[in-house]
Amino acid sequence: MVRKGQGKAKLHYQTHRGIDGAYGVITATVVGPGDQNEAHQEHTRHQVEVVVADSKYGTTANFFDCHDHGITAHMPVLKQTQDQQERRRKIFPQSQFIYDPQSDTYRCPAGQTLSKRKHWAKRQAFEYVTAKGICQKCNLRIQCTQSESGRRTLKRHERQQLLDRLRAHAQSATARRDIKIRQHFMEGSFAQATRLGLKRARWRGQWRVQIQDYLIAIVQNIELLIAHARRSPELL
Repeated sequence: MVRKGQGKAKLHYQTHRGIDGAYGVITATVVGPGDQNEAHQEHTRHQVEVVVADSKYGTTANFFDCHDHGITAHMPVLKQTQDQQERRRKIFPQSQFIYDPQSDTYRCPAGQTLSKRKHWAKRQAFEYVTAKGICQKCNLRIQCTQSESGRRTLKRHERQQLLDRLRAHAQSATARRDIKIRQHFMEGSFAQATRLGLKRARWRGQWRVQIQDYLIAIVQNIELLIAHARRSPELL
């Protein structure tokens, strides 16, 4: 079941692709769930140095996973999207809360202190909150929280300093350039695949659709080879 935009969820097969950043060659493609690996390294026999993806992949877990495997992540930060959602809800985004490393506390827009209250082991994060009664008396409460308890809480990752550095690099000029290149190659790849029948499964069954996906990718790569060989015959 896949939902696109604000529409209803429908039955679909979901295709994931990995492409190289030089020519747009499809290096891996797979039909499966959202967390499926595309096997780029297995197919190319080259270690991935930089991963470029859209904002849906810009999660905390993905940034850390890339870092821990020695891979540079150039992805729009999903946290920015969350901040935008908080602004649309007309409440202060977390970016307006100032962290003090000396006291390990946050200061809210009203000048109140949020202290560490609990540790979420599964999320590898700490929760920060104001003392009881502070938020309820605040004149800015309606702009700060919509929770039933009336108190604003914040989450801070165990490796937040590293996460901040990774997110900052993901917004660098180099990362923004790679994201634009990725958008050009990836959107073009899927647009061409659509003309070859990608959006309509010819058979039922995931393994059969996977075969269709492979065939479409093969045709696209052959067309790329022919196009570049015309300009550079030594490629043949």
